[in-house]
Amino acid sequence: MLDSLVSNINIELLNALCYHMVDRWVLTDELKHGMALTSMYQNSNIQIHHYPNGLRESPATQHCLLSTADPYIVTVNCARLLKANHHVTNGVVHLIDK
Repeated sequence: MLDSLVSNINIELLNALCYHMVDRWVLTDELKHGMALTSMYQNSNIQIHHYPNGLRESPATQHCLLSTADPYIVTVNCARLLKANHHVTNGVVHLIDK
């Protein structure tokens, strides 16, 4: 697959694609806080982090409430994971905000 890309597009785009790819399927339930995956571009690290999403304190009860259904936000090298687990022919795609 990569050989055909090299012949059809410039090397900068190929490098950008490889930087965001790993050599296996990774679904969101496998993305743990603090983990690092190795990208297909020069074995660069892809850092995964989880952050609280919408936790706020209720003024009346002093209890924490979730303002959304998801308890945390997942980031990939500081880019927020927007849509996840899109299965495609040769892998899985996750949409990020950068």
